[in-house]
Amino acid sequence: MNFVYKGLIEQIRRNIPDLDIIVQHILGTWPKASKPLNKPDIYLDSVALNLHGFYSGIERLFEAIAKYIDLNVPKGEFWHYELLLQMKQDIERR
Repeated sequence: MNFVYKGLIEQIRRNIPDLDIIVQHILGTWPKASKPLNKPDIYLDSVALNLHGFYSGIERLFEAIAKYIDLNVPKGEFWHYELLLQMKQDIERR
């Protein structure tokens, strides 16, 4: 296996536990945000913050894939959108 791929795979493996922790926080907080409490906004804020953290973590992995596999990381004003489009593209098997 190519050294670049090994490094990318290791980076993804290192980040998965952190993403899993974020998901567990979301799953634990969402039921509290869904119930009519005195301050459900606090729980909604927590869910929103964790969703943002999860997306940011995935986006960092997408950037690494774009850098090491596609050899092209989008830049400019719409780079987030372009990165998502790039990640959904099929690639040819080598």
